[in-house]
Amino acid sequence: MVHKVCCHGETVKSLAEQTGETREVVVKLLKVGLDLLAVHYGVMLGRRVG
Repeated sequence: MVHKVCCHGETVKSLAEQTGETREVVVKLLKVGLDLLAVHYGVMLGRRVG
């Protein structure tokens, strides 16, 4: 989700339609992915995801 939104400029709505998931699920996956990247690069220290 992160790659498609941040690198390819796709919208949450279009990803939800493509995957068949709800918008809320796509937003949650996007948030989890961004949090994991932030932890990986040391922007956030070990925040629990989920």
